[in-house]
Amino acid sequence: MSRAVILPAPGGFADIDEDRTVLDRLIAQIREAGCDDVTVLTRPGTDRPVKATQLPSADADADLAHLGEIAFSGDGPLFVACADLVASQTTVAAVLSDSSRRSGVLVGADDPTAATVLVERGLVTGPGPGQTRLGGLAKVSAAHLARLERHWPRQARGDAFEGVLAALHARAVPVNAYRTSGLEHRQVATGEEAREVIAAFEAVDMDAWRLKNAVKHDDDFFATYAVSSWSPKLVKLSARLGWTPTPITWVSITLAVAAAGIFATGWSWWYVAAAALMYFSFVFDCVDGQLARYTQNFSSFGGWLDMMADRSKEFLIYAGLAAGAVAGGASAPAAWGLAIAAMATQTVRHTADRS
Repeated sequence: MSRAVILPAPGGFADIDEDRTVLDRLIAQIREAGCDDVTVLTRPGTDRPVKATQLPSADADADLAHLGEIAFSGDGPLFVACADLVASQTTVAAVLSDSSRRSGVLVGADDPTAATVLVERGLVTGPGPGQTRLGGLAKVSAAHLARLERHWPRQARGDAFEGVLAALHARAVPVNAYRTSGLEHRQVATGEEAREVIAAFEAVDMDAWRLKNAVKHDDDFFATYAVSSWSPKLVKLSARLGWTPTPITWVSITLAVAAAGIFATGWSWWYVAAAALMYFSFVFDCVDGQLARYTQNFSSFGGWLDMMADRSKEFLIYAGLAAGAVAGGASAPAAWGLAIAAMATQTVRHTADRS
């Protein structure tokens, strides 16, 4: 079960309207994103009630101690937010709806007062100069919490939020950079500033934004130009027809199985059809993720199925090519040796990417 802890910040009690503060809005957004276990840390003497479990916390070091107690008292990921964060529901969900084993932090370029960080190939590698800044919302996955349990920091050396990120980097945990470019988010000090940020992202055409951002912008060359150049049209059509990502994944699996079956028969002109089936299997493999991001339809089962399908399809294709080579007269040890080596290489590469 996931847990969320909101760290103290003066701007959290800024009034957006007569009966809602920045903190009230953030608590509601976290719950709407699927995390009901919300704890708010407040400084002693705070007399404003909050709509969540409330824990007094004297300073940043005490914040870290409370975070550790909550993090290691249950299962599931830990989400850490700053009380003064103002962001769209889409931005909050980009972090909280990630069902993968990744840890990460929201980043952007809208808040001139936030700490700057270095981002390389989609990962936050640590503090540093540049235009990319921390966004006040982070996720620590259950797998990475286990690595931190014996090394949880006791001193913040700044604030608790940056202390958690420093702990992740100290244990060589990859920290994903969550971005929602074009949707402003900022840690605010006043109600007026909060209303300005809300007005900015509410003016965005969200349907067009979601379709544009459903496509990964850091994909490889082939995926970017041979698939994602036209796959948004399939995403839009799938959404109109009411399809969900999981059936799209099964279509991709079926096409890969058919391609592997043709490859296994040995060389013939049918290999052209098999290559086309393999291409469209890859297209639908991209579309299922793009559809999930476009419709904000994420599930743990869907994420697991997609990951398992990716590896299974690769192994099937390698096995089909090896069987086809043997059927065509190639040495069985050589053909299957190459296939197994390719499978092992892909397994190691994907394991390293997700560690």
